[in-house]
Amino acid sequence: MRTEAGAKAAYAPSHSPYFYTQGFLICRDGGSSEVAPVLRSVSFNTRLKPLEVQPVIRRIPEEADRDGPPGGWSPILDALGKPGAFEDTPVRGDFSYDFDGTRVTESCADASESWSAKMELEIVMKVPKEGADIDGFTISYDIGDKSHEVHAPWRMVGCGTETDREMCGRG
Repeated sequence: MRTEAGAKAAYAPSHSPYFYTQGFLICRDGGSSEVAPVLRSVSFNTRLKPLEVQPVIRRIPEEADRDGPPGGWSPILDALGKPGAFEDTPVRGDFSYDFDGTRVTESCADASESWSAKMELEIVMKVPKEGADIDGFTISYDIGDKSHEVHAPWRMVGCGTETDREMCGRG
């Protein structure tokens, strides 16, 4: 499996706590869908703990099975809110909170096609007034009877009164 690396920050809205979601395309790197990775858990490295953090799987159907404006089917980079209650971003797809046992059938080669069917891992944080700072996460998964891990060195900051001033545009 593959993940991405980088950093994103959400500016704090006028109310707290608030929800902040970041999305990551998730795909299998080689192999066939019959021997697809099976997700088990996600662990988070935190600098400043969110009130809650939860992995959510979003499935986006094939283009022929989509309706409505195409923008709602785009990958989520980041958005204020959470699945079913995004603040400014129309987001379509099937969201599942059942992470453990999810099969990753999407090939990384297919995931690069902007309109192919996709699977995303959404990281949903409930951010207190002090803010939240996750400095990467590790996905545990199985292929057959072997356990594996992949680390995503991606920093996710929900800005607040105690978060990194530079990341949150207050430096």
